[in-house]
Amino acid sequence: MKNNNLKPLKIITFACLILVISSGYAQSLSINFENSDHTLIDYDDGGYGSIVDNPFRSGANLSSKIAKIIRTTGNLLEDNDAWAGSKLVLDDKLNFEELKFITMKIYTSAPEGTKLTIKLENGMGPFQQVDAYTRVSNDWHTVQWDFTGTPPDFNELVFMFDRDNVGDGSEESTFYFDDIRHVTKKLQLQIDLPVTFDESRYDYTMVSFEGLGVAIRTNDPDPDNANNKVIKVKKPFGAGEYAGLHIGTREGFASTIPLSMSNSRMSVRIHAPFPGIPINLKVENSDNPTLSCETMKVTTTQGWQTLIFDFKEERTGTQPLENALNNGLKANLAALFFDFGNPGRDEVYYFDDVKFLD
Repeated sequence: MKNNNLKPLKIITFACLILVISSGYAQSLSINFENSDHTLIDYDDGGYGSIVDNPFRSGANLSSKIAKIIRTTGNLLEDNDAWAGSKLVLDDKLNFEELKFITMKIYTSAPEGTKLTIKLENGMGPFQQVDAYTRVSNDWHTVQWDFTGTPPDFNELVFMFDRDNVGDGSEESTFYFDDIRHVTKKLQLQIDLPVTFDESRYDYTMVSFEGLGVAIRTNDPDPDNANNKVIKVKKPFGAGEYAGLHIGTREGFASTIPLSMSNSRMSVRIHAPFPGIPINLKVENSDNPTLSCETMKVTTTQGWQTLIFDFKEERTGTQPLENALNNGLKANLAALFFDFGNPGRDEVYYFDDVKFLD
């Protein structure tokens, strides 16, 4: 006769296995709201979250679905509106042993420097929260929270944007977000003026067009100083007459270039193969390239030189700065064109130290 009785040791082992299975494994995080798997739960009085069509689809975020939180005064009898937000409940707990950072894309009209809090909970009382801050208004940008040292005890993500202030339901109290990620490395920051290429915390990715070869590798050393980091570009045979590059990604600079009729100049150090080369500098709104202004200078020597670009001296046939400003120019993106108007001749250029001269 078969004995179906389990010995005590086997019973204990089996019970432990069930406990491990039922307790939930710590997990990584990747959420983009393109499906219906995620639901936002309103958190505290005055926070209203939903999944919506993306009204700001651009090169920085082409997702069709995103999350949205509107913060309002809520029930005036409540006293916790300043912490209002929304939350996601995950199936499993988050593990921060190797993946120490959470990143997400944010879009809001709230002022630059608005506090963004992520609070981790588990429904049982303990919590962990970290603050980050917006770097730009009215454009998509990636924000990062550092959860180094956080125990794997939490499966609820609470989003408290503009924490400590009571929302009023306006555009400045509305936050769109997407692409929540759990990552291992600290995020490189979006570049801003002045740009020197010497700080590893910034993302110096360049975006070229019309056949320009960018950087061969980014942050190439200065040909005259191995300790200085610069960007190397090549305009090969076959490159277009208007081949150039955006200084940074299509997101542009973290801050708007403060151009005005009284402060209209920028400078760039250029290393050119010979004198007499036209270099064109264009600034534009990253979300609307028709709002732009261009100016051009010509190299005066071989090797390094600092070119001063004054946008009140617009390139012939382009929009005057005053008109551009009146039409809504709030430039946060710049592009350089080497040997402007001529096809590629296999020349190599370097550039460094992009500055606004106030």
